[in-house]
Amino acid sequence: MMTREEVNRLLFCLIAILLGLWLSGCATNCPTPEPKIQTQEVDVPTPVSCLGNVPPKPDYETGYLDPDTADGEVLLEMARNWVKAQSYEAWLQAAMVGCQKLPPSSTAPATTQLSTPASAPVAASQ
Repeated sequence: MMTREEVNRLLFCLIAILLGLWLSGCATNCPTPEPKIQTQEVDVPTPVSCLGNVPPKPDYETGYLDPDTADGEVLLEMARNWVKAQSYEAWLQAAMVGCQKLPPSSTAPATTQLSTPASAPVAASQ
């Protein structure tokens, strides 16, 4: 019969051997699978600016008239300014319609170049 000390020593050796075998399994060189590279196209909504070049606001000349200017001349100047204002308003309305028609996808251009209408005056920056 084995003594208690011999049994403990035998159990200790068995545990050490099993632990050694268990840890040696971690050292084996298992083949790792090759990573699969796949290209996917993902549509991501991107905010875009719908206006490129905004024309400057028309320079209305009625503000520069002398206070003692004749009423008829003031009225003529106001009529000329009305034409400028209508041209500018038409351009702004066209730009707003263009902004509403842009699709909300990333295929939309980053900026849309809009040309200044021919009848709109280009005033010097103030």
